Amino acid sequence: MEPVLFPHTDRTIISDQLTGNILPDDNIFDSLYTAMPSDSGLHTYRFLTRSNPMGCYYDTAFAVYVTPPLRFDVVDFDTLCIGENLDLSVEPQSGLAPFNYFWNGREMGEILSVSPITDKSFTIYISDDRGCMSDTQTVFVPVFPELEINLSSELVSLCPGDSILISASLSGGSNQGFSFKEDLLGEVGNSFYVSPAETKIYTIMGKDGCSTPEVFDNEENSIYFWDFGDGNYSTIRETNHFFNETGNYKTRLKVTSPFNCITEKDIKITVHEKPEAKFFTNPHIVSTINPRVYFEDVSKFGFYSYWNFDYENKEIFNSYSEDRNPIFDYPQRAENYKVQLISETEHNCKDTVYMDIIIQEEFTFYAPTAISLNSPIEKNRFFKPAGDGISNKDYNMVIFNRYGEKIFETNSKEVFWDGKINGGKYVEIGVYPWIINYTDNKGSKQRKTGEITVLK
Repeated sequence: MEPVLFPHTDRTIISDQLTGNILPDDNIFDSLYTAMPSDSGLHTYRFLTRSNPMGCYYDTAFAVYVTPPLRFDVVDFDTLCIGENLDLSVEPQSGLAPFNYFWNGREMGEILSVSPITDKSFTIYISDDRGCMSDTQTVFVPVFPELEINLSSELVSLCPGDSILISASLSGGSNQGFSFKEDLLGEVGNSFYVSPAETKIYTIMGKDGCSTPEVFDNEENSIYFWDFGDGNYSTIRETNHFFNETGNYKTRLKVTSPFNCITEKDIKITVHEKPEAKFFTNPHIVSTINPRVYFEDVSKFGFYSYWNFDYENKEIFNSYSEDRNPIFDYPQRAENYKVQLISETEHNCKDTVYMDIIIQEEFTFYAPTAISLNSPIEKNRFFKPAGDGISNKDYNMVIFNRYGEKIFETNSKEVFWDGKINGGKYVEIGVYPWIINYTDNKGSKQRKTGEITVLK
């Protein structure tokens, strides 16, 4: 709830007529009263101010309407199959329309269309026309795994007209609606007999009742030849291939049986753009006084941003973000932090980049202008320069009398002058020049001069 300020005097009684509370209990407060209503609804604050000793009061009321917290529900959905599209949407349960929708930290429309190929999480929060913000929810989208097919027949030699049983089984996918198809026979059951009149390869394809990509297999001791469509080839039955360029490729598999029977299968493969992760920071070298850093994701082709502001795990709490251009406040201590950005496209292609953030002490120097030897406040009785970024290395402070004679010297910034001549008797009231030499936190030599006035 946002605080509400009300003017009043020290003779004012305030009551919240929605809750019946008298605020505050002791009725003693400054010229402004801060109300923090915790319940939603119309709060009417009644002010009774006594105007004179006779007990007369002014009666004034202020109305404050407090909206309930902004909430929303995610519309239910089922587990997806690979290749299936899903429109993620939410339904606001409170707040004032129109609403703004922030998917993965970016303001987008009410609906986010996704087509993940593996389990994936998305974040969503909303704001309403009053500027109220909801909490962030994480939406987990589960995806069924790929299909796997297994055949149980073995290579045998048949006479023309003999029959053989071929059995197939599927796993993965949506685990329902399984069906099988043979290139020449068409739709078949999971077990079927064939009676080839000549040597033949039977390639079985399996699919589920969803959009999961179909799989195929055979059990022949065959020769395999892959043409990936980019000038590269392989003769391994189960192989991996890396495409170096984006584009659409027609990949062809040619299978030749021991009896020189040939079966070919074409697969269309689309290679999407890989993102080029890149980001800017402002600033890059940060002061301990204000260690706030602004990050800007300028990745090429990136759609999702995953930040880790403390990649080397120096124990910063809540150091992650999925906002496009986040702002992060580092601890106020000198330290170097490695930042990681993972940029991901809509097609799950990823790239990662790192950058160091340097938190440095801010250089400041302060020296008192006077000390009082008899002051009841202890710190006012000593001359002790202070600041940030001052190293003990090469530190030297010397105080002189009016004749230029040295009356005090130290090589430690932790040692202060108590107004005595070389630790003996106190100096007389007067003005005493001083010189301080030291090395700052950047390794630069510094020299400061001034005068200290000694008072009784």
